[in-house]
Amino acid sequence: MDLSAVLKHQIVDIFTRPYQEPRSPFCSLALPEQLLGGWANLDMTAKIDDTGLRGAGGMLKTPLRVPFRTPAGTAPNCLFLSQWKQDQSETEFPLTGRAESVYLLMTGVTFPQASRMEHGRITVAYADGAQAQLSLKSPETWWPIEQDYLLDDYLFIDQAPLPPRVDLRTGRTRLLDMAGFKGNGRTVPGGAATILFLPLDPRKSLASLKVEASLYGIVVALLAATLLRPSGGRSGDVPFPRRPL
Repeated sequence: MDLSAVLKHQIVDIFTRPYQEPRSPFCSLALPEQLLGGWANLDMTAKIDDTGLRGAGGMLKTPLRVPFRTPAGTAPNCLFLSQWKQDQSETEFPLTGRAESVYLLMTGVTFPQASRMEHGRITVAYADGAQAQLSLKSPETWWPIEQDYLLDDYLFIDQAPLPPRVDLRTGRTRLLDMAGFKGNGRTVPGGAATILFLPLDPRKSLASLKVEASLYGIVVALLAATLLRPSGGRSGDVPFPRRPL
């Protein structure tokens, strides 16, 4: 999908923009202005590098055989959604035709207190009024841009399929499996985005796609979206969950 009319921000700015309003007056609930760390470690930083995303030349290819149209050069390459004053909290744009599924390239921020909470939601509306929805919930479908989750059998357990991660600095897609990934969560140099998947009813005509950021303090970044049309074939031999993550 061509989202050039929707995208108006730079993903590299996610931690350098000011986040000032609305803010909690209480120390224990306050978030650092760069949205990293907490009241006891408010000097944390992370540098986002989208060289690989830009270097894709306008079309990012993935091992899922699902490409994403993403701007090259210096054009805006994301849309920030949040409850912060400078952002809109949702965006909606029209869809046409029919599709088997929609793949989304997204990233953003979270914090420990938001674990297991819904950060936002993806809604695809059909022409007949029906809807298909995907909840952006950590850790199942919402991973932070600056790191991979540290999943283990003790403190942080996730039974959902691990979503593919796209490293922004290299443009490489990592297909994660729990057997090899468990205990290997880490900071991602340059940051990473997540590929999400929402199955659709190919018998129904599409009307719109809506992206919402509903949780205070977090930022949802929409980078790209791809519709898999009924005549377009499957995504290839690489397994991907055929249900909402």
